Amino acid sequence: MKEQIDNFWDWFKANESILINAIQSTSKSDHSSLVNTLDNLVLSFGRLGWEIGHGAKKPFFMTLSPNNNRELLSVTKSIMAAAPMLKSWELNAAKPPVEWNLKFEVLDDDFEEHTIDASVWHQVLIQRSNGSINVLLQADNLSFLDEATQMRSADMVVTSILGEELRIDKINKIKLVDAFDTKHQYRKAPIHILRKQVLGFDEK
Repeated sequence: MKEQIDNFWDWFKANESILINAIQSTSKSDHSSLVNTLDNLVLSFGRLGWEIGHGAKKPFFMTLSPNNNRELLSVTKSIMAAAPMLKSWELNAAKPPVEWNLKFEVLDDDFEEHTIDASVWHQVLIQRSNGSINVLLQADNLSFLDEATQMRSADMVVTSILGEELRIDKINKIKLVDAFDTKHQYRKAPIHILRKQVLGFDEK
């Protein structure tokens, strides 16, 4: 894989200025060729995703995503560990935690768009004997969606709050519930403190 990784970074360095121009461009220029090439390079390592844009601490960022797959996380880490010195770039081997208002758009079965406010969701964490965590999630405003879309929405929100690496390392299962059992009611907590709670398990 080393040669494949080296080829990836050779291409990236050779096209860095083009990538930066694409990020900074305010026009509707067609960047499909650039996107397709980067798509193919990233997908050659497996079912990975990628994103580039304006960074928070540096001018630009590139994130590779293992799509919540533990084995692919080792691949993205290997790629990023071999990165050359890129002073203008934040490089992430998985999607980092996102600070946002917990509102997102979703399509129903009729392809009608709805805004979902996940800030009203609640969760209960259950730690398993191996240290991993099951997340019980009460998200009443997803009930009108089909089950697969509900789960995709739930996983997206949990991953965005935790960051993808913590999601992979710690979360065993996410389960949507209509209501929490009586024995879990006292542990009910708002979704926005999920990351703090998951990290807190390591401190116990």
